[in-house]
Amino acid sequence: MKKVFSLATLVASFGFFTLLFAAPTTVRGYVMDSRCAAGAHKMAMKGNAQCAKNCMSRGAKAVLVEDGSAGTVLKIANESKVKALAGRHVRLTGTVADGVMTVTSARAMPARMGKMGK
Repeated sequence: MKKVFSLATLVASFGFFTLLFAAPTTVRGYVMDSRCAAGAHKMAMKGNAQCAKNCMSRGAKAVLVEDGSAGTVLKIANESKVKALAGRHVRLTGTVADGVMTVTSARAMPARMGKMGK
């Protein structure tokens, strides 16, 4: 019994330290609201700050739609870090697990030329 307990403790400790020392990830994309990001028109809504702010004020969650043709959507665990950047092209740094990002830093970036028609 002691061996099983020791092994379980070792495995749990390894998992804890892996999370504790996980390398931060940097992702670029657009902060959007969860409603528009879930729709078929999410690529067209990138950069629409007014829509994102309106939807978030009505209860929609802040998400990140990553750059790229797939536009992968990441949920944001700590929305307060990104709400001021609604609709903006950003670079977020933090940890990602199971499609959810915990943001440690958020920085606005210039809009992507190909996406904004400039």
